[in-house]
Amino acid sequence: VGDANYKIDDKWRMEAKLDKASDRAYMHNYWDKAPNYLTSNASFVYSDNLDYGSIEAYSFQGLRAVDSKKTDIYTLPMMNLHKVFLLDSSKVSFDSNAVNIFRETGVRSNRISAKLEWDKTYYYNYQEIKLLSNIKADLYHFTDKSSADSTSRVSDQKNQVIRAIPTLELS
Repeated sequence: VGDANYKIDDKWRMEAKLDKASDRAYMHNYWDKAPNYLTSNASFVYSDNLDYGSIEAYSFQGLRAVDSKKTDIYTLPMMNLHKVFLLDSSKVSFDSNAVNIFRETGVRSNRISAKLEWDKTYYYNYQEIKLLSNIKADLYHFTDKSSADSTSRVSDQKNQVIRAIPTLELS
């Protein structure tokens, strides 16, 4: 239906796209290549040299015969942050993401992810040795799992899932 892109200043911009259909069957009846869903979104994006972040919202409108307004998916908010700290001969970066996915009927989920990374370069006998270490952690929370349809892959066993993954690379 419409797009918007507005530069607020040198570091901030706003973007939006609206795709909605009042009749779910319209596109399948009158277009040769009709999608199974329409995506609308709005976002505020920050960018400053190596650092960036965003706050976003998404709406997915299903267009298949089995879709209903109650199962349309909304993502609000989705937040991203990437921050870099430059030190002598190393770099530390922090990434985070948080998202809330909901619908009127069906599983709702929340996720928070964070990653801390250290990148260090050593020089020995004219050789460059890079050491990269990081740890990533995720926290998931699910609600309304009892209303999941039969095709859902969400287990009824747990409402929260936590995982952490450390890595170390040498090159």
